Amino acid sequence: MMFPVACDGKNPPPSQKEQAKEREQSRARLKERILQATKEFQEVYGANAKWNEAFTRRPVWTIDVQARLIPNGPIIGTGYVDDVEYGEEHLIHFKRGMMDGIQASFGLGGTSIDFKLRCDVFNDHRPDSKQAAEQVKRDYSGGWYDTHVFVAKIDSVERTYKLVAREDSIKPYAPRHFTATGKCLAVRYVGE
Repeated sequence: MMFPVACDGKNPPPSQKEQAKEREQSRARLKERILQATKEFQEVYGANAKWNEAFTRRPVWTIDVQARLIPNGPIIGTGYVDDVEYGEEHLIHFKRGMMDGIQASFGLGGTSIDFKLRCDVFNDHRPDSKQAAEQVKRDYSGGWYDTHVFVAKIDSVERTYKLVAREDSIKPYAPRHFTATGKCLAVRYVGE
C-alpha cells in the first residue's frame, strides 16, 4: 500500500539530532584547520603555541602575562576579528570567540587576553597577502568561535577594566582581563 506524500519542492527541515551532528562536524573541521595552521606557523616562524598553558599563580598579575608573552619570541594565537583600525599601519583587534574564550579563560586560570596587532600585511602587494588582508577586513563571525590563527610578536601587555552599571552607579569591574599589543607576523582565516 502506498501513501500519498505532499511535496512542495523543498527538503524537510533537519531534525535537532541532524543539526547537532552537523554543528559537531563543523566544529571538528574547525579544530583540524586550527591545528594545521598552528603546525605550519610553528615550522615557519618557530612560534610558541604553548604560552597559553594554565597560570599556576593566583591571582594572575600583569607581570605574569608579560613574562609569558613578551620575552619568548613570536606566539601563536586564535581569535575572531573584532575590529580593524587604520593609522600608519592597520591595527587588528582579535578577541577570543565566546565559546573558545570561556574554555581558554578556564585553561588560563580565569584569565582572558585580547590582542591588538599592528599589521603591515595590508601594505604587502603580493597576491596571497592581499587575499589575506581582504579576508580579515570582511570577516566578522559574531564571535562564537575563533576564526583566525595568527602569529604575533608582543610588545606590551596591560590589564583592562570593564565598566559595569549598577543600580546607583557605574563602577569598574576588575576581572583578570588583559590586552596584548604587538606586531602581526602572519594571519590565516580558518572559519567556514
